[in-house]
Amino acid sequence: DIQDILETVNIKDFADKSLKENEIITQDGSNISGGEKQRVIFGRSLFKDFELLILEEPTSSLDKENSYEIINGIFK
Repeated sequence: DIQDILETVNIKDFADKSLKENEIITQDGSNISGGEKQRVIFGRSLFKDFELLILEEPTSSLDKENSYEIINGIFK
């Protein structure tokens, strides 16, 4: 479910705000922050529901609070 993934990667508020304001995210993501980009990419990988997902520093662009919430959301 998309809503569950948005909550897992802690980007639901960003997505809701972007939809309300009809904000267009550029293809290269140059108009969003590094942390937002990383959370969108991470969410896309969870949406595909791979059997095996290898991550190298998946939360390197995020602050500690977001990192903690995302990692805990994945393993819940």
